[in-house]
Amino acid sequence: MQQKLALQIGIVLFVNLAVVFALTQLTYRPIVRLSKLSKALADGNLDILRDASLHTHDEIGDLQAAIKNNVSIIDMKKLIENVN
Repeated sequence: MQQKLALQIGIVLFVNLAVVFALTQLTYRPIVRLSKLSKALADGNLDILRDASLHTHDEIGDLQAAIKNNVSIIDMKKLIENVN
């Protein structure tokens, strides 16, 4: 009886840990990608935007799209200034 209970508790703990790990990775990876994108942009690497793709359709994805849009506008302004 105690062995069966210990096994059930072990299985529940394992499943809980697996779910927590999966959810953490789903949240953590997009934030790390966005952080790397922001650092590259701060260093002046605008080419990173061509390689950056949106993988999420949540707030992180919206933030990445906004950054890409703002940098595109800045890039266009620099191009127009060079034409004048």
